[in-house]
Amino acid sequence: MATRPTYEELEQGAKRLERESLERRGAEEALKEGENKYRELADLLPQTVFELNERGNFTFANRHGFQSSGYTQEDIDKGLNALELFISEDRERLVHNIRKILSGKRSQGHEYTALRKDGTTFPVLIYSSPIMRDSKPVGLRGVAVDMTERKQAEEALQRAHDELELRVRERTEELVKAKELMMQEIRERRKAEEELEIKGRNLQEINTALRVLLKRRDEDKIELEEKVLSNMKALVRPYLEKLKKTGMDERQKAYVDILESYLDNIISPFSRTLSSKLLHLTPTEIQVAGLVRDGKTAKEIAQLLNKSIRAIEFHRINIRRKLGLTNSKSNLRSYLLSLA
Repeated sequence: MATRPTYEELEQGAKRLERESLERRGAEEALKEGENKYRELADLLPQTVFELNERGNFTFANRHGFQSSGYTQEDIDKGLNALELFISEDRERLVHNIRKILSGKRSQGHEYTALRKDGTTFPVLIYSSPIMRDSKPVGLRGVAVDMTERKQAEEALQRAHDELELRVRERTEELVKAKELMMQEIRERRKAEEELEIKGRNLQEINTALRVLLKRRDEDKIELEEKVLSNMKALVRPYLEKLKKTGMDERQKAYVDILESYLDNIISPFSRTLSSKLLHLTPTEIQVAGLVRDGKTAKEIAQLLNKSIRAIEFHRINIRRKLGLTNSKSNLRSYLLSLA
């Protein structure tokens, strides 16, 4: 038969229970205070902080989570399930990952397409870990990062990359075309240079041929002059000498002298120079110029040419004008002698 506890034992038991109750209440208050601080801290974060029970229902979400999703604390109190916040294509993968986490494995980060309450979607990256009680998983907590800005940045970067590639491709095509044009220009220039070189060689050959021809012409000219001079001396002069020894009056002798003078002019350098310088003179003016050069006076020239002294003076004025000596003090005979 069991003995009854004494009054003292009952009193000690009551005190122990009271202490344990106080300790438990203090622990609960400390836990509640810690949870409050955790929630206050979570509300400060720009990401969504959440907790799920083992059935996948939300038990907590911070202020940013409500603002970004459009759901309220009332929705959580009614048992909002995590599957409702994701598109149907992601739900099977989400369930699989939740089971892995509840088995004690930490999530390395998974990307999903989330649904707001109004039906719009946005990309999120979720990191989560199990909530342990007495070494057993009773739920999970995690952080969801809105990837919208990052996705937009990535898309903008991709567009910039694609645009840059397009520009590089276009620029490369332009450079290729420019290179082809340059190579074509180089080929055309080389062809032109080759043609120019051929023309240059041909021109050199032509110049050589011309030099040979000119040399031959000069040789022929000298040969012809020598023949004329030789014939003049051998065939004409002897008869002039014989003619001088015949009985002639003064007028006839003057004509013979003029004839001899003209023959000398024909074979002299003066004749060639005179013919090139005085091409614009009339035949009579050329006769007068020749006699002036020989030192004949206007009176003598008039007698020889059977003209008046006034006519001879008129021819002298025309000769000076045509030779550019009108306003010059140069002596006509001296100028004509300088042409020899």
